[in-house]
Amino acid sequence: MTHLNELYLILNKSLKWNKSHLKCFALIMLVIILKQTCNLSSASKALPIKCLPQSFYRRMQRFFAGQYFDYRQISQLIFNMFSFDQVQLTL
Repeated sequence: MTHLNELYLILNKSLKWNKSHLKCFALIMLVIILKQTCNLSSASKALPIKCLPQSFYRRMQRFFAGQYFDYRQISQLIFNMFSFDQVQLTL
């Protein structure tokens, strides 16, 4: 669970979301990394918490249905996590 707590702290610095949304997003990211899939159904079965896979699957669905993603915050999070120093963005 230390990875989950560390990821939660990193996300908390960059994203202005409430605690429950941050925890859910951290769990989703951790499960996707551990399971190496974006399939939410199979990812929900690899949870590091005590919860039924069906319950967490439904929680992920509700999260993505109701959460607004500010892509500027997400991009800043990615740039801060991977410490890109010199970046040239082109179209």
